[in-house]
Amino acid sequence: GARSIVPPRDIPTVGRFAIIADPQGAGVALFRSANPSAPPAGAPANGEFTWFELGSLDADASVAFYTRLFGWTLHDTMPMGPDAAYRMFGAGERTFFAIYPLVGEMAAQATVPPQWLPYVRVADMARSLDAVRQGGGQVLAEPREIPGGDHVARCADPFGVQFALHAAAPHAAA
Repeated sequence: GARSIVPPRDIPTVGRFAIIADPQGAGVALFRSANPSAPPAGAPANGEFTWFELGSLDADASVAFYTRLFGWTLHDTMPMGPDAAYRMFGAGERTFFAIYPLVGEMAAQATVPPQWLPYVRVADMARSLDAVRQGGGQVLAEPREIPGGDHVARCADPFGVQFALHAAAPHAAA
């Protein structure tokens, strides 16, 4: 049910990639390294991705697609109300992405196809938000605390591409 956006291509000495749109239109880049190695151990460093999430108009279909495509497994579920769940997935022991349904007001406000939202670790949330604004981007959602005490803020670059900033809880950063 996916469609090819960029067919498989080699990057000499680096690897091979392709870009697809999943059945709901969310873009995903697939990559196979020419020099595979184990994923880094420990928490991501500043400037590295910490999390990915997909808001989906049909979360069950998205779950079926990605678990079949990549072999990821369900690690945990958090309720989002009576008929919705935030489902977290990963490979092995590592949990690194979630799929949740765009329901109610979220679905009504969806003006673009579902899309992946990457989270990037930052050392200083206030300084990073200032940099977003000074660089011509927008802060779409001010920082909020998430389970575990970390803080996240949703942003968009000057072209409208959305991403999130992720700062460690103050006690964890010390």
